[in-house]
Amino acid sequence: MSAYIVEHETIQRILNGLNARNFWPPEFNLRPVEKGLGQALLDLNVLSVEERYGKGEAKKFGVPLRFVPVASEGSQDDIQFLKTLKCYLYQSCEGRAEGTPLFSYLNDVRRQLEESIISDLPEYVTATWG
Repeated sequence: MSAYIVEHETIQRILNGLNARNFWPPEFNLRPVEKGLGQALLDLNVLSVEERYGKGEAKKFGVPLRFVPVASEGSQDDIQFLKTLKCYLYQSCEGRAEGTPLFSYLNDVRRQLEESIISDLPEYVTATWG
């Protein structure tokens, strides 16, 4: 497995997706902390990369390690949000990072999205129960 520092655009897409769906981690339950949550997402990603490659290695990826909100496309559908979230989780799952409350919360959001997407598919709706 490999890990890299995701672009700030990826983090912004996650913030937008969480906001659009009212999914906010309990410790970030007040929306004005979007910038704080953005930094927490980046910090988790940095922790994962440094767990994988060693202390101080994250800065070699060229992405600023201070989160700065960026313009991002407005709303996104559930499938795009899910794919963005899965990319982020994959890049943020090394070592201790995977055991953090924020990682666990985002993984729960991922599961909820997957369940919602599958449950809405016509094939699922018309499938036999039992």
